[in-house]
Amino acid sequence: MSSQTIKFEYDPGRNILFTEDDYSVQTEKEVDDFIRINLQKLESIGRKVYMISKIDGLRIGAGVSEYYGRRSRDVFQNHILGFARYGDEPSARMTVRTASKKAKLESNICDSREEAVRAVERMKAAAGPPAPG
Repeated sequence: MSSQTIKFEYDPGRNILFTEDDYSVQTEKEVDDFIRINLQKLESIGRKVYMISKIDGLRIGAGVSEYYGRRSRDVFQNHILGFARYGDEPSARMTVRTASKKAKLESNICDSREEAVRAVERMKAAAGPPAPG
């Protein structure tokens, strides 16, 4: 059973927000609660960030996967510069991949945290240096 928690660790030097999800979303309300928790953290940082999420504890119900994907896409567009996910739990990987596909988002699922960091660093390099000011 999920604890309905998200652990956050922000690395300001690399501008990466690491998350570890232990959350089950089976209803639209649970999706909204999950998104609200993430938004509160993202808004407290005060700038767009890269995000790396450990998804082994994330459970997305089939009945809300499309809604989850739409809500996630809105968050990504407004608060996230790039993202990667990691985990080795097959059902979590499958449900996140399905929800991402429905939302027309890349799933960016890696096997380890280190691989996810490398993926984000490649995104940063492709984006070029940050704008001054």
